[in-house]
Amino acid sequence: MENTLENKEKFFTQYYGQEVANIQHPFDEDYMGQVDGLFIGGINFLELKPLSSITDEDLLKIAELLSWRKSMSESSIITQTKELLLSQSQTNLYREHWSDIVDKVRELGYAHKWNGISVEKQIEYGWIKLKEN
Repeated sequence: MENTLENKEKFFTQYYGQEVANIQHPFDEDYMGQVDGLFIGGINFLELKPLSSITDEDLLKIAELLSWRKSMSESSIITQTKELLLSQSQTNLYREHWSDIVDKVRELGYAHKWNGISVEKQIEYGWIKLKEN
């Protein structure tokens, strides 16, 4: 996929409503704001969290979608969910489940590949910057 304004705007809509947009201000300094339809053309980039820094709290939110066994310990759920997210190509989840998980990852403000564009390529295109820990 090419680095076009149209593709960039389509990508930004994945984070609609979130306070992750670095918005260009015409008369003042740029500021962080929500991704929305009014300013989507004025967004410089999205400031997202790297998936490698996902918190245990966020892993538990994602795990709710997976319906892990209730008998599993919280630490086991966290470990298995993190392994699943970081080794995406090795998962055997149904496509519908995986898309729900990816939607949740984005909803929580994490960077994720999109339409074949890796996180590294999104950075190279200038679409995102990763937050420092």
